[in-house]
Amino acid sequence: MLLDASELFRAVSLEKNLATGDLTSGCTTSAGLRCDGASVNLVVSMTPDMQFAIYYSDATQFTGAGSAQYYRKNRTTGAVDLVSENGSGVLSNHTNADFAEYTAISSNGRFVIFACDDATNLVSGVSETSLYRKDMDTGAISVVSDRREADGARNLYLFGAAHVSSDGSEVLFKSRTGVDIRK
Repeated sequence: MLLDASELFRAVSLEKNLATGDLTSGCTTSAGLRCDGASVNLVVSMTPDMQFAIYYSDATQFTGAGSAQYYRKNRTTGAVDLVSENGSGVLSNHTNADFAEYTAISSNGRFVIFACDDATNLVSGVSETSLYRKDMDTGAISVVSDRREADGARNLYLFGAAHVSSDGSEVLFKSRTGVDIRK
C-alpha cells in the first residue's frame, strides 16, 4: 500500500500482516475504505484479540462533522460506532480531543475510556478536560476523573496510557496532581 501525497504529513495508523507482509490502513470505514480525515486517522487502542479498535479521526465518512472524534470499530463485523457522544446520541462539542494516548478499551470491547477538552455536552456540569467512561452497550457515559482548581475550574493533567477492567468497574490512569476521583 502506498500513501498518496495528501497522507504524507498527517497522522495515520498502518496495519502490517507479518505472515504476508501486506500493509493496510489501520483506520477504515465499515465498508473497508480508508478514513478520509484531513489531519488525523489513528488507531489509539485495541482489544487484546484485535476484534475491537478505537479510532481517533476527523474523517467525514463517519459523522460528516469533520471534527476529530473517537470511534469503536468491530473488526469482525465492520460496524463503526461513535464513542464521543453523550447518552442521548449528541456528538461531543469538544474543542480539542488531542488526548488520544489516554484512550483504553476493555478486553471485551464494551467499555471505552477517553479524554476530551472543553466538552460541555457529554456529562452535565463538566466543561473542562475530563476522562470519561463510555458503556458501548447502554450508551451511558460518566466522568472517571477531573481536576478541580481552588476557583472551581477543572483541569486534568494526564500522562501515559489508561487501562480499564473487562467489566468497566476499574480504571487505571496516571495524573500529575490534584485529581478528584468520582464513583
